[in-house]
Amino acid sequence: MPRHAIYPLFASLVVAAIASTSLADRPTEERTEADYVLTGKVDAVYKQDTEGYVNYIVELRVASVEKGKDIKSGEVFRAYCYQRKEGKSGLEFDTAGHDVVPKEGATVKIFVKRQNGRHEGIYPHWIDVMKKAPTMSNN
Repeated sequence: MPRHAIYPLFASLVVAAIASTSLADRPTEERTEADYVLTGKVDAVYKQDTEGYVNYIVELRVASVEKGKDIKSGEVFRAYCYQRKEGKSGLEFDTAGHDVVPKEGATVKIFVKRQNGRHEGIYPHWIDVMKKAPTMSNN
């Protein structure tokens, strides 16, 4: 997907994020709540700055599927996460965001929920960066 084609996706994600965020700090989610548990290599990380947050779309080339419907090894899976900008506490929607945003080329295991019309990382601990790349499985 060309990078310029991702901007409409970001616009819809920002609207959904604002609509779904409460004024109180967001409660921690358990990894057992994940709809998808996937391992693979990060192909791309798309970034969008807003007033107090940075929104990300992480593109994962799936190597193995531990949990999740309609996703197979070799496919691309996109997940949303965000982080509050440094020095921007006290915002109307004041949560710290996800703890880690992976770098392109990293091998990771992600825990993701399907909510608010998108795949969002379990909050806030949604990702494990792995030291060794997994082998592709035939899921």
